[in-house]
Amino acid sequence: MRNPVLASIALIFAFGFVAGCGNNGRDTDVIIQEPAVVFKDLGRLAKDGVKVPRELEELVNHIRNAGFEIGKTSVKYYEMIGATAGFGLEVGGQEIELYYYDPAKAEPTVLDGLKQLHQPGGVMAVVINGYYQMFVALHPDQERLIQTFMDF
Repeated sequence: MRNPVLASIALIFAFGFVAGCGNNGRDTDVIIQEPAVVFKDLGRLAKDGVKVPRELEELVNHIRNAGFEIGKTSVKYYEMIGATAGFGLEVGGQEIELYYYDPAKAEPTVLDGLKQLHQPGGVMAVVINGYYQMFVALHPDQERLIQTFMDF
């Protein structure tokens, strides 16, 4: 470019684009300014900054009570799949994903398609139990984890 000002602007945009693409959002904390609002609307805030609605907190407690070691949580963009809540959860040292579809808030077409997603076998198990969904892949205790999830 012959104009140094335009070249500088183009360079700034290029660096900004590259920097913006570097963070995929996994394992980051959600920074909440007013936790009281989060508690009122969606549930409590996990120590890792992930919003935990009551429905998923009960599921996590069920998994814990079945003897699984529960670790940290991680952010998942549950809205992209039509869920109303969700996050990653370390169970026995390996992450699984848990999602909840609130029947009063989720799109009817999403709710209608949930049962078709149920594929508990294979490398990446997708397990549906009512309005709950679990993704689990190659977990050392995958069968027992799926059974625990289905018993919820």
